[in-house]
Amino acid sequence: MERVIKGLTGYVKEKENKPATHIILTITEYEQLVYECNKAKAQAKQSIEKANRELENYVKKVNLKIQKIEIETKQKIDAIENISQSYRMEIENLNSLNSNLLRVMKERANASRNMKPKKKRNGYLILNSVQYNYNFYFENRKKKYSVNLPCWRVTIQSYYDCSIPFLTVKNQIEKDLNYFSKKLGIENIYDLENVSEEKLHEYWNTGENFIFKATYKQNVKSNFWEVEYLTRASIQIPQDMK
Repeated sequence: MERVIKGLTGYVKEKENKPATHIILTITEYEQLVYECNKAKAQAKQSIEKANRELENYVKKVNLKIQKIEIETKQKIDAIENISQSYRMEIENLNSLNSNLLRVMKERANASRNMKPKKKRNGYLILNSVQYNYNFYFENRKKKYSVNLPCWRVTIQSYYDCSIPFLTVKNQIEKDLNYFSKKLGIENIYDLENVSEEKLHEYWNTGENFIFKATYKQNVKSNFWEVEYLTRASIQIPQDMK
């Protein structure tokens, strides 16, 4: 191998003040260089092919895992949906059964109280509606005082037997109230026990009629649950509830 400078007449040896522009190789050196270059290219190609194979195998393994997870997930989802469907059907059957039991209970209660026609009456009887005064209690700067406001106390007899647990009856009467409250002229239900005095008077002066307290009672003589509502004003009394 020789470092040379290319000039107008050919190649000359490198000089101290003029660096080489070319390198002249012997045939042996050239062939060795070509061999090493080809070897490096082959090794690089082999490395790339190996890396591609490893990547391909890794991707296959990952895809297989993903497919397995997808299959297992789908199986779990299908199982849950089947269980959910089974529960939904059971709930629908129970709701249907409960609806039928409530209907039969209401018709029997209507018949025992001579409420006709027994299949059309809603099962609720307004026993009385009486003027009342209710005390709301407040505390201002550690001083306790009360505000007495006029209202009405309304007692309604349900068709639910006294043997039914309180929470069950309470929930059911609250549902029923959504249907017959408009008939009574009731527009809203408010909890006023923890409001300020100012807010209380705002409610009272709106002009709307509302329920602000409910008390439940087991009447052992009639054997029916009753509910006593405190309302801001007198109620309307529908024909089918008296």
